Amino acid sequence: MTRVTARRVLGADACRAGWVGITLSDEGALAYVHAEIAGLVALAAEAGPLAVVGIDIPIAALMPGYGKRICWRGGRPGSDGRRYS
Repeated sequence: MTRVTARRVLGADACRAGWVGITLSDEGALAYVHAEIAGLVALAAEAGPLAVVGIDIPIAALMPGYGKRICWRGGRPGSDGRRYS
């Protein structure tokens, strides 16, 4: 059994600059931006070990024949969902 001792987590999402991430720990939150996901994780890890990294990936968009995501349908009228929020 592996014991996780790090108390920092990183959440990441794509953005125009590449990737944006937020770390949460007992000390608070910090934001990071990097052009590549590996660079973002490395940058965040410089401040201390990470227990887990969560990456927001719309997996339904990868399924053939899925069409537009459900959240796009309930959004702004006239929006096709293909823009950054």
